[in-house]
Amino acid sequence: GIVDAICLADALVEALAGRGAALDAYGAQRRPVAMEVVRFAHRLTRMATAPRALRGVRNLLLSLLARLPAVQKQLAWRLSGLVYR
Repeated sequence: GIVDAICLADALVEALAGRGAALDAYGAQRRPVAMEVVRFAHRLTRMATAPRALRGVRNLLLSLLARLPAVQKQLAWRLSGLVYR
């Protein structure tokens, strides 16, 4: 996302200034974030592709959870990518 682009731009500026280790540091810093994004996407995909027999329960549970402000806020932050600063 945007945060990754900013971090990469900073690392590229440093690398072009002769500090080649900046790109390695960028990779080490952002890899855990990328892994968390992949895990979250995997969970969403599993939920979206639930077996037909579980879809009613999934839909009911999600509709109840979607009414909770804390859940709305957390989901908005995760989907926006701002939680991964």
